[in-house]
Amino acid sequence: MSTIDEKGNVLPEVLEILKIAKEKNGNLFGEHWSRAECALSKKTKDIEIPFFLNHAISEARPYSMPISKLKGCAENGAYIEIDVMHTPPSFTRRSPMQKFP
Repeated sequence: MSTIDEKGNVLPEVLEILKIAKEKNGNLFGEHWSRAECALSKKTKDIEIPFFLNHAISEARPYSMPISKLKGCAENGAYIEIDVMHTPPSFTRRSPMQKFP
C-alpha cells in the first residue's frame, strides 16, 4: 500500500491521519518507504508534525533511498534514523568525523 497516488500526491485518507496526529500532538514514524514517498515529508512539514524515517539506508533492500532523497526529506524536517545493522558497508567504513556526501 502506498501513501501517494499515481501523480505523487498524498492520498486524502493519509491527510486525515496526519490531521489527527496534529490534533493529538502526535508524530509520524515511517519505515520501508518508497523513494517516491518523500512527498509525505513535505506534507508533515506543512502540517507541522514530526516525521521520523526509519531504515532508510541499505544496499541489500529494495526500499533503500539514495542520499539525495534522504537529504530532501531532511530538508523538509524529517528525522532520518541511521540503523547501523542495515547500513551498506561503504557507509559504515566512514570515519565518525567524516562529513556525509
